[in-house]
Amino acid sequence: MNRINNVIKGLKKLKQVQTKEEAFKITTGTFKLGYVCNVTYNDLVKMFGEPILGQSMDQKVNYEWVLKQGDNVFTIYDWKRDKSYSRNIANIWNVGGKKLTIAFEDGLMAKSKKAVFKEFVL
Repeated sequence: MNRINNVIKGLKKLKQVQTKEEAFKITTGTFKLGYVCNVTYNDLVKMFGEPILGQSMDQKVNYEWVLKQGDNVFTIYDWKRDKSYSRNIANIWNVGGKKLTIAFEDGLMAKSKKAVFKEFVL
């Protein structure tokens, strides 16, 4: 029952920020937490809308979704990929944040039946 409640909480609370200004402000201090696999660019757009951030200044990221869940912040982004590859072929995306929560993972997986989350381990 707890797992089901976490899925419901994750779905309700996992929302993309609405402005670039907020996205830049709240992503300071985030780091790579893991990966989302079996999810395409189009899948992410269906789940969260168009990415809030485009190409980074260092050109290492082409697309980035910045998501909030309560006080927690998460990013989903490509890393060092050709823009066309990310948009048309990629099915593995980096997940960043300040801490991983089960509700985030459950919420993300509930939005896409084929998504698989893999935690980043050093």
